Amino acid sequence: MRNDELALTESALSAVVAMDREGLIEYLGKLDVLKHALEVADEFNAKSVEFAKLEALALIRVCELGGQSSLHGHRRKAAEWLFAMRDDARAEALGMCSDGLTIEQVWKREVKDKERSDNSLALVKMYEKDVVAEFRGTGMVRLDRYDRHVEELQLASDVRKALKDNLRNKIRSLGGHGLGDGSGTYVTAEKAAVDFDEIVYNKVASMTRDLKRLQEICKSEGRVPTFDFGQAYSLDNPRILCLVIVCVMGLGKPVFKTHDQAVALINNMCARLGIDYGLLSKEDFNYFEKLKAEQDRRTADLMGEILRGDTEVA
Repeated sequence: MRNDELALTESALSAVVAMDREGLIEYLGKLDVLKHALEVADEFNAKSVEFAKLEALALIRVCELGGQSSLHGHRRKAAEWLFAMRDDARAEALGMCSDGLTIEQVWKREVKDKERSDNSLALVKMYEKDVVAEFRGTGMVRLDRYDRHVEELQLASDVRKALKDNLRNKIRSLGGHGLGDGSGTYVTAEKAAVDFDEIVYNKVASMTRDLKRLQEICKSEGRVPTFDFGQAYSLDNPRILCLVIVCVMGLGKPVFKTHDQAVALINNMCARLGIDYGLLSKEDFNYFEKLKAEQDRRTADLMGEILRGDTEVA
């Protein structure tokens, strides 16, 4: 089939209508060859509507002659879809065949993908029902498994996000309070009151595992990062509190803007531990800093004397 045979002339359309079933199957094969040639020449997009109309006419005629079994895969599904349509709906479908879309691709987008999406949404509703039932029954639920199910479904990212947010809103409306533990755990106030200690201990256990992994990483790398505490003077910021814990474990080197900031954080930490004696004042902190600097200077001087040979090592 030549490129010029794709023109929608009366003779071309009449020829397709006049073909028998075998001739139509052969014609569809020639259309496939022509489509490939047009794609290679980067001309198919401009010809896609003409191609789709000739292909659609051939597919409809195949169905009229009872030859659906001669077609395979998406082409057969698209043919049966077209054949069952009314004229106005068929014209609308053919109008979608622009910019390189074939009638098979239009069928896939308009029918198959929508069916898959509908099935996915039905599955999500089933998961959602189970989650709500679990929360009603136990007063506690984790949404991480539900989130994984949603992520595995072939849905648009904004749809997946909306589904997750919608379930969380439902759980909240039923009295759920999020623990912010990264697992999507929600509990009722009653459940939290009864199992409060267990909830907290479980979270501490999770934090402990994270700190152990961090410890292993620092050990394997043979170094620790430097943490800038910014302008923080209080441990009310969870990030600052975490940095203090990490630095106390020797897994980070703190950088303070001022001595006052360091003193304030140390005092804050002592107060939270219930220590109300021996807290460092600014003067105390400066004294110990000065003492430490003097000791460092003396050590450096001694090392210099040893290296120069001025002092014998016992």
